Amino acid sequence: MNEILEICKRAKAVCGELLRLDSRAKFEILNAVADELLAQKEAIKAANAKDLANGEKSGLSLALLDRLRLTDARIEAMTKSVREVAGFAEVVGENLGGWSHPNGMQISRVRVPLGVLGIISPFLIFCGGKQNWKAVVKARSV
Repeated sequence: MNEILEICKRAKAVCGELLRLDSRAKFEILNAVADELLAQKEAIKAANAKDLANGEKSGLSLALLDRLRLTDARIEAMTKSVREVAGFAEVVGENLGGWSHPNGMQISRVRVPLGVLGIISPFLIFCGGKQNWKAVVKARSV
């Protein structure tokens, strides 16, 4: 659990930098994550096999074990989903409308980024910005 907390703290520390990335950088990072998912597919499945064995020993139901199981098809579907997100139109900064308050103040609704998204799964995805950052997929048991 401490490891997950440390990952969250590091993500929060770089969040501001990530939020300032342009659309092209976000596209490149997400596609690098997708590429790395495919490149690490065997390592991910090996770590997943350990998770499944531990789950069986712990008495997880067959339904839950099936949800935990990562097959080639499921990893490829994750990759496809990451690439779909990479292709989404940029909406950060979009003005959704506004109004004038009776005191003269202009009020606008503007789309803003939420921050860092974390996924707890049999593997952890760490990604960062351009230049000194790399998209790394780390296969491990959580």
